[in-house]
Amino acid sequence: MKAVLKRNARKALALLLALTMLVSCMGLTALAAPGDESQPTTGQSELKLWYNQPASQSSLRGAVGNGVPTTEDDIWQKNTLPIGNGDLGANIYGEIGIERLTLNEKTLWTGGPSESRPNYIGGNREEQGENGARLKRVQQMFLDGDTDGAVREAGGLIGAGGGNYGYYAPWSELNIACDSLAQVTEALAALPGCTNNGTDKINQADFTFSGSWYTWNDGVHHGPGKVETSSDNTYFTYDFTVPAGKKGTLELFSHTGGGVFTLEFTKRPAGFTQAAVDATVSGGLLKSFSNLVPGDYTLKGTRKSGKVNLDYVKLTSTFDTSNYKRWLSLDNAVSGVEFTANGVDYTREYFVSNPDHVLVAHLTASQSAGFTVTLPKKMGTSATTVAEGSDTLKLCGQLSDNQEKFASISKRCPVWTPL
Repeated sequence: MKAVLKRNARKALALLLALTMLVSCMGLTALAAPGDESQPTTGQSELKLWYNQPASQSSLRGAVGNGVPTTEDDIWQKNTLPIGNGDLGANIYGEIGIERLTLNEKTLWTGGPSESRPNYIGGNREEQGENGARLKRVQQMFLDGDTDGAVREAGGLIGAGGGNYGYYAPWSELNIACDSLAQVTEALAALPGCTNNGTDKINQADFTFSGSWYTWNDGVHHGPGKVETSSDNTYFTYDFTVPAGKKGTLELFSHTGGGVFTLEFTKRPAGFTQAAVDATVSGGLLKSFSNLVPGDYTLKGTRKSGKVNLDYVKLTSTFDTSNYKRWLSLDNAVSGVEFTANGVDYTREYFVSNPDHVLVAHLTASQSAGFTVTLPKKMGTSATTVAEGSDTLKLCGQLSDNQEKFASISKRCPVWTPL
């Protein structure tokens, strides 16, 4: 079940969304009110981190975490802005049409006692800890100046698997969609040899493959499907259109291969300039083209060397925007996004209160604007989202690993701002 909160905002209306997390399904009402923001001392500049594009459009990429670049985790770790109060936290993407906040709460933790671990002992293994004797030896080694020996001895304190210490479990993702700025197209283009899995929105007829290509569909690791070739004189073309009044981003994805494509636009609008580029097939994002102006395009990818392949293509078009800024104040811990789209100025501000234990989103628009709030993802949990009335979303469930129960409440609080 997908539950949503909707609000039509009149001119100069600010929408306040308060969200709180309750563990073990305790009943509590979330109340939030604007508080005083700390101001920089006179003569000092406010300390801010700021960026001129959404997290998904940032060029910051690289091997992080599991070592695989250009993944969703990479964008989250390197480009989103974190806010929190020590208990409740969120990472803000700063997207245009559909804002994304990934949510975390410190008590959502896997491991520990569980129906599947009836003999859980807190991760304390007698053969490793020796009932405290090993720790005392480590302490004495440090006191004696034997740092290397202490480090080696401390290594024996770590349980050799099966400790079930656990890790933070993602709570959910909160989406805030501005109804008038919803993305026009966000599609995975199905390639030959694959079946329609419900996400394909681009006609396969938009693709042409010349020469000898191997096609197959695994449906697991590489999206809807993929094609591959090592033959000479092979190429593909992809025809697409960016609608009037919109700005487009085209992303091509591949799997490992090591070969090289030469990518060039053989058809493009007069307002878009892009020279031919070589792209190495290494897995993940092959190439991204942003700031595509309205018009008709043909992209041609020609095999230059080695084994080349193409898994899928993602085309996103949104309203063209200006004056975009995404920021995080280091003085008062308020994060925000502001931009102009279709003649309307939009501002979103986010803050996590420690005393009230709530995350607050403050949304404003210079003209009438509608917002839709959803909790589309409950990562790693068995949960249900339920709408209560016209202003509240409740998410209840439990972790599958240790059966920890939880509940969260998201509440809309309209605030009228004087003209």
